[in-house]
Amino acid sequence: MSVKEDNFIKITVGVTLNYFLLGIPLLGLAFYVAFGINFILSLPVFYLGVLFLLSIQSFVIDVDNKKIRKYYTIYPFKIGSWESIQQYDQLVLELTYVINKRDNYDDFGIRESGCTEERTKSFDVYFCNSKNEKLTLIEFNEYIHAKNFLNKYAPQLKLIKVDKFEEALRNSRFRRY
Repeated sequence: MSVKEDNFIKITVGVTLNYFLLGIPLLGLAFYVAFGINFILSLPVFYLGVLFLLSIQSFVIDVDNKKIRKYYTIYPFKIGSWESIQQYDQLVLELTYVINKRDNYDDFGIRESGCTEERTKSFDVYFCNSKNEKLTLIEFNEYIHAKNFLNKYAPQLKLIKVDKFEEALRNSRFRRY
């Protein structure tokens, strides 16, 4: 979801689990206090636990001043700071893979030979400059959404749009023939 108002571009990524490790212990403490000590005392702790679990990641781009603010909303607070994006001249879309390896175990807990490799792909959109410095903006699961984002916001920010995934596809097709 995005809103443009007075040369500000606001984009809400959605609920993140960045504060998950803080929210779960707070919820556990709330249940312990509710059933062990006092139900009324557990309500504020429970409320805080839910707020931390449901933190929302967003960012705002100030088009005129060339600044970005990536922040997390933990109702009613917004945690984040402004960064300058004047040194960046490109908005880049790139396919990235995360490879997770884990050992295989049989039913009795004995380690088997080999390991399982899981590949997770995502399409990252980030700011980039001639020194190859990057500032990651947002990550998508599907190419079409990342491409639409790139086509919509690169002209508004007056940046060069670079689609590395499309270039890689074009180069791989060219090499086949």
